[in-house]
Formats: sequence, C-alpha cells, structure tokens
Amino acid sequence: RLTRGPLAAVADRQSYRVGRYAIRPPTGTFVRFPRTPVMDTVGDIKRPASRVPPESRQMFRTILRPDRLAALLVAAVTATAGVPAIANAATTTVSACSVANQRLVTAYASIQLAVNAAATGDTLDVHGTCVGNLVFDVGRITATRLTLAGAPGAILDGNGASAVIWVGKDHTLTITGLTIHNGIGRSLYPAGPVVGGGIINLGSLVLRDVAIRGNSAAGMGGGIYNMFGARAILWDSQVTLNSAVVNGGGVRNEGRLVLRGTSSINRNTVTGDGGLGGGVYAAAASFLVLRDRSTVRDNMAVGIGGRGGGILDEFSTINGAPCTARGNEHVFANSPRNCAGI
Repeated sequence: RLTRGPLAAVADRQSYRVGRYAIRPPTGTFVRFPRTPVMDTVGDIKRPASRVPPESRQMFRTILRPDRLAALLVAAVTATAGVPAIANAATTTVSACSVANQRLVTAYASIQLAVNAAATGDTLDVHGTCVGNLVFDVGRITATRLTLAGAPGAILDGNGASAVIWVGKDHTLTITGLTIHNGIGRSLYPAGPVVGGGIINLGSLVLRDVAIRGNSAAGMGGGIYNMFGARAILWDSQVTLNSAVVNGGGVRNEGRLVLRGTSSINRNTVTGDGGLGGGVYAAAASFLVLRDRSTVRDNMAVGIGGRGGGILDEFSTINGAPCTARGNEHVFANSPRNCAGI
C-alpha cells in the first residue's frame, strides 16, 4: 500500500509514502510522518475515507495497479542512482588537516605554516591528520615556546620522509592529545646516523596524553632522540611499537628524561645484531627518572648479541642509581633482561 505524500509538489521530487513512512529520492532516505491526511493518491481508492477503520481514520489506503507499481519502482531506483552508500564500520576515514591559532583565530591547512606564523606562547589546535615534517627551530620561526593541542583523533604523520618533529635548542614545545607516527628520522649532520623517527629533541619537550607510535630509525632512537643537554617529560603518554637498528628502539636518551603518571615505553624493538636497549638506550651521564605508575616493559633486543631488552645503561643514572644495581618495579617483562650495562 503506497501513496504519494504532500512533498511531491516540490520541483518534481516525489515522496512515496508507506504507512507512516516515506522514501524520498534522490537520497533514498526514509522519513517518518505524523498521521496527517494524504492530499493526493496514486491508484484506485480501496474504500472511502469514511470507511477507514478508527485506528487509521486519517490515512487513506490505496492499492497500486501492477503497471504503476513497476513504473514507480523504476523511478525510485533511477532517482537514487549515484548516491554514495553508507560506509561500513570497517572503513577508515582520514580527516583533512586543520590547525587553528587560538590567539589569531586563524586556521591553516599545514601545521608548519601555523607554526611559522605563531608567536611565543601561542596554542595551536590541531584537527584531523596533518601529514609532513615539523621543524620548530630558528630560521623563519620567531616563536620559541608553543603548545600543540590535539583534538580527539588528531594525528601528525611523518609520511615516511623524515622525523615527524624537530625541536631546536632553546625552544620549548608542549604537545597534548596527539598521535605521532610514520616518521623515519633524519641525520643531525651530513653522513651522520639517522636518529629520532618520531621526535628529535634538542631543547625542551613536554608530552601529555601523547602516543608516539609506529616510527623507526635506521640508527638510534626509533620513537624519540633526546639529545645531550635536552629535557623531556612525559605525562600519561605512550612510546610504543617503534624500532631502531642500532640502539634505543623506543628512546635514545642523552639528556634528562622523566616519565610521570601512567607513561609507558613499551613494545619497542632494537633490530640490528648487537643492538642495545630495546626500550631505552641510556647514554653516559644521562638521567632517566621513572615516577608514579610509569613503566618500561615488553621491549626487545632481537638481533644476535642484542642486550638490554628494557634499558641499556651506559653509566647513566636511573632513579638515582644504575639500572643494574637493584631491582626496579618500573622496569619488567623485557627481553633479554630488563637492564644491562655496557
């Protein structure tokens, strides 16, 4: 039982009504209507309105002749042709990058453009997936202290081209709520080793609720390379599923690295033969501080002769003592060994 609804008069668009529902070309969507009288009908009226049963007194009942029903179905299919199907749950949607400066109330389509235009102390709101490699250092950039605030699901994607983020000396970068992935690092000088797949930090770095995931370096520091004199503090952040060939699958730390809250360096790998420090390579004279519920766990040195699945301690200080000096409740389930020395 099908009738034309009152929307049929608009620009030859028809609404075909079934009971209290209608299908409206070209979208093919169903719309629910209140029980109001139908203004016109298609087909032969089954019985007068006065004989409509009480429970449907305001609704005409019609029966379409077979020829009209066939024509109607053909018209509906034609009208909905070319309308995109609704994506299923398995479909991955990549949102376009948008970076808004809170002070300027200005949006940019590139995170590097937004950083170039920022002033010291600005906060940049990051939305969607921003592909590219951010350099926060001297040059075209006048700001020395910035915050990148990620909206839910926001991603910085290194595009497999370089380190995702470079933080220069005497610069301070705070990052909140972002995922940093798909970086492969870069050399600090010509012919130098490739370091810092996710982040190369020469200054000060603060991470809050950040995931550094799926980065790699052909040399050192698959997730983070924290250089001599640099400082990094991680709050409730994860360095996970990163890899390096030589040392520091998760992090190579040469400066000061602090983990707070639920921060974790986990499931990282150093892959080369003789590789050192699946989770962290703690260079000589560096400092690693593990506080609260922070952990270094489930990391591996998988190459032949690899050592320090969790932490390779090169005469550094970890929570005030060498990592190998005593048991540490923050470092566990790494292979081979949680801590190893040079």
